[in-house]
Amino acid sequence: MNRDNADIESQKGAAEAPHASDTQWRQVFEHSPVMHFLVEATSTTILSVNAFGASQLGYRASELVGHSALHLVFEEDREFAKKNIAACLDTLGQSNSWEVRKVRRDGMVLRVREYGKGIPWSGKQPIVLIVSEDITGRYLDELESSRLAAIVSSSARLSARLSMEKSPRGIPAPRVFSATKPAR
Repeated sequence: MNRDNADIESQKGAAEAPHASDTQWRQVFEHSPVMHFLVEATSTTILSVNAFGASQLGYRASELVGHSALHLVFEEDREFAKKNIAACLDTLGQSNSWEVRKVRRDGMVLRVREYGKGIPWSGKQPIVLIVSEDITGRYLDELESSRLAAIVSSSARLSARLSMEKSPRGIPAPRVFSATKPAR
């Protein structure tokens, strides 16, 4: 009798293991610090989105499921996003990446880097897993760095040009010298 009870408990534990694993993966999906979307590739319908991803865009997950993922993409980027989602089906199982702008519910635009992968889905048509990382801050920092570099370059050209010009009395204009010492 004890042997039968042990076998029953072992079988019960084995039957519960997949459910526990599903629950754990659902927790990882929901609490990941990046946006996760499961998208039906041909219609771009959102099948699932994690709570973090929905909140980053100003929504609840339930408000996004069943709607096109493209309505979250900046209008001028939609065709590009659609082509990248389709490419995930052409390269099933391989990761692809691209950058697009997404629009929050409040109209604010986010720059995101997306990673997409077409995956088989329970005997149905493959779906695309899209992971979106908000890179707005990094993008704005790069723009600012480029802007400052352009200002410095323009200032250096202007300074060099001014150092070659002469004043109205024929006296050379003051020259701008660099702070580095000449090599000996």
